[in-house]
Amino acid sequence: MAPLCVIYSRKASVGDVHRKVLLFLLLPLQNYLFLQAFCSTITGTLTTQAVMRGVGVGDTAATPFAAAVTWILKDGMGMVGRITFAWFEG
Repeated sequence: MAPLCVIYSRKASVGDVHRKVLLFLLLPLQNYLFLQAFCSTITGTLTTQAVMRGVGVGDTAATPFAAAVTWILKDGMGMVGRITFAWFEG
């Protein structure tokens, strides 16, 4: 018969079970967070491009003031949207 310490070492430890449970629970969350960050970056890039094109970046008639005001409005509306979403969902 094997010693008790050898039998115990063959069993799964609490740490192994804990790691498997965490992997099972946190992997979908990590995938969601990655997807959310990726989509947020793409949305921000496309929005910036549209704003710059809308105020006429590259056009000689466009003024830097119009670009600055539009940029501030875009960021401000983004902040208001995030706060509103968090208020409704939180």
